[in-house]
Amino acid sequence: MKQTFFLCGCVATLCLCLSCRTQQRSTVASFLDKTLLPVELNGTSVAATDTDDMPTLIFHTKEMRISGYSGCNNFFGNYELNGNLVTFSKIGATKRACIGAGDTLEREMFEALHHTTTLKIDGDTLQLLNKEQIVGKFIVAPAETK
Repeated sequence: MKQTFFLCGCVATLCLCLSCRTQQRSTVASFLDKTLLPVELNGTSVAATDTDDMPTLIFHTKEMRISGYSGCNNFFGNYELNGNLVTFSKIGATKRACIGAGDTLEREMFEALHHTTTLKIDGDTLQLLNKEQIVGKFIVAPAETK
């Protein structure tokens, strides 16, 4: 009888501990106001390069603006966020001439932004989607995750 009560007490304690355990779940907000790095643009993996040449994307929540580096030029624009639905507008960029990999990255970055309608979280990745199709995957820059 004592063993049954002891066993029931242990099971109850274990259930209580497991139910109180907090899980960190990412939300769209956890990716805002941070430097994001692309890991995929339009189905093509983005190789980690020298951090000076790596494209970036930042959502500035106070101003409802975006900025970043496309792989060749700095860019900026506006965004509107309603839940997970996003609209980018008035995107502009500096006018540096691009050739090679920088030009390719820039085209892919702007194409992804142009076609994005929805933001979705998948673990530690922010996905940019055009309806159901993933057009970009971004992670928070390592220096910002500390």
